[in-house]
Amino acid sequence: MRRLLPLLCAFTALAAASGPVDAQWTPGDAGVLGVGEGATATVRGPAALGVNPAGLALDRRFRVVLLPVTLGTGLDPVTVGDLRDASDRRLTDDEKAAWIDRIARAGGETGTFDAGLAGVSASWRGFALQVSVAASGDLRLNPDAAELVLYGNAGRTGEPRAFELDGSRIDGWATTTFAAGHGLRIGTRLDLGVTAKLVVGNALVIARDGGSRVGSDPIEFAAEFPTVVTAENAGPFDGGVGFGVDLGARWTEGDWVFAAVLRDPVHTFAWNESSLRYRPASALFDGTESTSDVDERPLGAAPLDLLTAVRAATFDPSLAAGAAWTGVRGLRLSADVRRRFGDGVGVGPDWYAGVAAESERWAPVPLRAHLGAVPGGIQVGGGATLRAGPVAVSAAGAIRTGSGAATRVVALSLGWDGR
Repeated sequence: MRRLLPLLCAFTALAAASGPVDAQWTPGDAGVLGVGEGATATVRGPAALGVNPAGLALDRRFRVVLLPVTLGTGLDPVTVGDLRDASDRRLTDDEKAAWIDRIARAGGETGTFDAGLAGVSASWRGFALQVSVAASGDLRLNPDAAELVLYGNAGRTGEPRAFELDGSRIDGWATTTFAAGHGLRIGTRLDLGVTAKLVVGNALVIARDGGSRVGSDPIEFAAEFPTVVTAENAGPFDGGVGFGVDLGARWTEGDWVFAAVLRDPVHTFAWNESSLRYRPASALFDGTESTSDVDERPLGAAPLDLLTAVRAATFDPSLAAGAAWTGVRGLRLSADVRRRFGDGVGVGPDWYAGVAAESERWAPVPLRAHLGAVPGGIQVGGGATLRAGPVAVSAAGAIRTGSGAATRVVALSLGWDGR
């Protein structure tokens, strides 16, 4: 247990220094998470910049959101809760065996970390601006690697055996996004909007186990974990650059609103390969002698699978559609679906379909809740806003289960609405 916790903490620190949140940025208001990060038909103010820019046309007053932050972590099948419960004691043999059985049935231990922070998000008269930083990472340990962490090279039986670590991996990235958008009302029913983005790469790490092995007869340790990382002397904005565009629309029909948004139909972001370095990260110990190689090399020396992963780590298009009904005063019901296409970078599930409710019957404290389906599981969550004059403090949370690690996400923001 004492060996496992430092490993997971190291992973969290690594991911915190590298990656994006569902596309490239943090939503401009924590209230968006309260309705499932959908709100395609209902969003307004600075948050519309990243959700649906057509929502910028909904109001004309000045709105500012300060330091909206989103954090998400997950471990599966051994969860964050399991680690917390065992953090101050030694695991029993039965508990270790149960953990290993769960990991073996799942095919490995998976961890995720997402974080996003926007410095200032502001909207006024249909225009909006935002600067945000986002980070994400994921870790996978195959069953042998997890058993080695828990038991050492003696394994669960107490008899030394060989461990094959192939399939373990680490991925992480970080970006900064500068965005501007405009929403325009056409007639009395149609709203259109566009968001233009400049995305800058801050850091990247991609590592794949290349056949690491711990042997028992003879005793041997051979590590092969080739890694691509941002060069130590690279600046925070040297990682890459590109432009992207989001297009949104809303249509109002009585008590109904229908909306759609196409994100990144064109996106030119690519990592700057001259700022990346390859490290073989290999080591060998045969019982008497040891060798290692962690020296930096040009990216071109990396194995083909790592080069392919670097060049695929860009932003793919996604499509979202939603509808909302406001037939009851103080209550808004909505439904959203969204789908991301391709295998590029991006946090969260590949698709989501859910429903949400927002109540403003008690104006000082609007409430939100949502329930949605994701690949292999569900997402459930909610949130609230506390209003005091023009100041609004929003908080939200969600739990997502399904393929990969079970993830818990929280968001917090401070806003100000001008008149």
